[in-house]
Amino acid sequence: MDILLTGATGAIGGDLLRHLLDARPDVAVHVLLRAQTAEEVHARMLPVHASLSREDARRVFPAPGDILLDALGLGANRQNLIGRIGEIYHVAACTSLSQTMEDARRTNLLGTEHVIEFARAVRKAGNPVHLHHISTAYVSGTRTGCMREDELECGQEFFNYYEWSKFEAERAVRKAGADLPVTVYRPGLVVGIRAPGAPTGSRASIRCCNGFIVGSWTRFPANPISSSTWRPWIMSVALSSGSRS
Repeated sequence: MDILLTGATGAIGGDLLRHLLDARPDVAVHVLLRAQTAEEVHARMLPVHASLSREDARRVFPAPGDILLDALGLGANRQNLIGRIGEIYHVAACTSLSQTMEDARRTNLLGTEHVIEFARAVRKAGNPVHLHHISTAYVSGTRTGCMREDELECGQEFFNYYEWSKFEAERAVRKAGADLPVTVYRPGLVVGIRAPGAPTGSRASIRCCNGFIVGSWTRFPANPISSSTWRPWIMSVALSSGSRS
């Protein structure tokens, strides 16, 4: 059975796509893309294919649609995918910390609910399906101390609508787990890849590193006894910024 991936054009989704292709050489991956015309599909697929080998790119297929729409906006392709998909990796989300409540609800909560509905349609058709949901460590909100992977609702409040919407989305996925196999992942702040140190699209983190590189900052608040994995990433940012030591 094939894989459906949302958010493939983002930092986490793009890296996940490469890992899936490496780990599953016999599986095709269909990437959900916001595109309506053939030209838009081509433009959206260019950055997806750019990081893949020619052989891997042959196993990646566009699925024009939108998580904001009922039935994922898949149109006539929906029935075809229902018969092919065995795993769904839902990564797509709006991660802005300044988004409005309505924007956060529409993209992160309703978008997730549409993915759940598609997974149920696959299961209703008699096909086994597993839903993998990329949540965030920040569903913890204002809670302090250790938060176990089996804990979610702990009376916490939230610093922004991103945290709130991801909390509500994870709650919807966990509820769907009553009749669907689901797995929830809670990454923290993703700034880069430890080896070879390639940065992601985390603009805030890149600004921090550039501040050190150009000498604007000399100190950074952090736990002095914590383990640091920033060095290779800072070196990568320095090289991409044209800085020399």
